[in-house]
Amino acid sequence: MAEEAEENSSAFVIVVHAGAGDHPKKAEVRLLRTIKRALRAAHSAVSNGNNGQTVITNAMSVLEDSPLTNAGIGSSLNLDGEVECDASIVDGSDSNAFASVSALKKIKNPTKAAVKVLEFKVKSDLPCGLVPPGLLCSTGATSFCVKQGLAEAELSTTDTKSQWLKYRERLAAPQSMETVGAVCIVGDRGQAAIAAASSGGSWMKHPGRIGAAGTFGAACYASGRRGASVSGQGEALISGLAAYEIVRSLARDEMESQTGLLAGRDAGVVSVDASSGPREAQVLWAHTSNSMAIGYFSSSMQKPVAFMSRDKGLSMGIKLSF
Repeated sequence: MAEEAEENSSAFVIVVHAGAGDHPKKAEVRLLRTIKRALRAAHSAVSNGNNGQTVITNAMSVLEDSPLTNAGIGSSLNLDGEVECDASIVDGSDSNAFASVSALKKIKNPTKAAVKVLEFKVKSDLPCGLVPPGLLCSTGATSFCVKQGLAEAELSTTDTKSQWLKYRERLAAPQSMETVGAVCIVGDRGQAAIAAASSGGSWMKHPGRIGAAGTFGAACYASGRRGASVSGQGEALISGLAAYEIVRSLARDEMESQTGLLAGRDAGVVSVDASSGPREAQVLWAHTSNSMAIGYFSSSMQKPVAFMSRDKGLSMGIKLSF
């Protein structure tokens, strides 16, 4: 009986996305392979006994390392031809457990940077009543990350530089919504959801612009055993606190309201609601964009699932045990 009462730390459920937008079919296979690699990285982290923050960070790092996504390496360039990334993380166990980085330059994995800010915020005991930051931006964010041991890296690629030159001449920015995000729960004893979002922002954005992925409640939010990660045009998501409102709709058991909350925004959301039981979760997704790249995995599954949803305007989902 004592063994039955022990926590199963290998129990997990995770859903990820690689952006809502209009994905070309020629890149679909490679993007879905990347999503599966991210899900396997999460599984590996769980198997090695890591907590939810490490699990979600490992998954996000795989997505950020792919030039197919608009996050981390290969992100869109601003008007000055530079990469500036936003990322955030929310731990649903604590209303104060939010941290983000914005307009971050030269750091390979922005989600790791956001986690470093959260760790500093939660653990720091600063002298003279100083308050540790929960959001850092621009050069201050980069300096903090280097001091925390994160290496600097070149984030632009030959392809993104070529695109930047083309669109600078036209001054007509392409639509790019291949931002990334994830929601996970690790453990089977009422552990809270953790949500994350990471984005290179829109093409040809103004230098210093802060997008949804760097703003509280816009691109990701978690409360208790519910969490959501949203992709779309940042300013619209910020003004509507999109992720926060979607998690609130889950608490009201209003799955269909997810598309209503995204209406007019050309956006998408993935979410997890595990409030009904210790090892049962609803994995949900919805998008008003033409497509959204999605994947999910749990400890009850033999292998991860990744697919390109083209069910525009519909709220979909699946019930998983974990």
